[in-house]
Amino acid sequence: MRLNSKILKVSILIALIFILIPMVAAEDTTDTVYTEEQSVDESPVAVAQDDAAADELAADDQSADDTSEDAADVYVTGVASDESADLEIIAFATPSKVKVGDYIIFNFMVFNYGPDTAVNTVAYTGVSQGDITFIDVFADKGIFDPISGIWLIGDLEPGELATAMVICQVIGDTPIVFGGYVISDTPDPNEYNNFDIEIVPVESEDAAPEPETLPATGNPVMLALLALIGVVGVSLRRKL
Repeated sequence: MRLNSKILKVSILIALIFILIPMVAAEDTTDTVYTEEQSVDESPVAVAQDDAAADELAADDQSADDTSEDAADVYVTGVASDESADLEIIAFATPSKVKVGDYIIFNFMVFNYGPDTAVNTVAYTGVSQGDITFIDVFADKGIFDPISGIWLIGDLEPGELATAMVICQVIGDTPIVFGGYVISDTPDPNEYNNFDIEIVPVESEDAAPEPETLPATGNPVMLALLALIGVVGVSLRRKL
């Protein structure tokens, strides 16, 4: 009886051993896996590398933004921001005084004083007052639209001059007021000479012509001496 009880105790002990050993082994494995995952995810080296990569990406984004801002500051409509071109327009009429029925030429001259090229230069011209009829137009540079008065000159180099002539006929005695304004994509440091306005007086057809006066000729002193000599000569002849 005692033998059987001992055998039973030994059997129970062996059974407990076989049951507990797999459980302990599973707990150790779980701890090991968790420790390995924690070491991988929270490793100081890995965290430092991730932070460095994030900082590098942020620096690249900032550098790209700075480059874009610099590019926007440097170029404005394709022109370097530090470039400039001083443009001047001069308007005058030939002749400067006309009558009804006469032909008149409106002259426009655009000059670039520099120091850089005036990109996409455009002159706006027109007659704000006066009775005229368009005849023809000539421009040595660009395209001149006589209907709108817009003169597309294009790029004007430093020291370059562009000229245009608009030929018209005067059909009324209203004074003619005309002029022009010039601009370009290049910044202009002096805009006071970018416009010019002129007035041409017009005489009517039935205006009375001004009386012509003959200019004085000869030397008045010599004429007085000759007259005096003539008087003295007549007196001497009478005495004789």
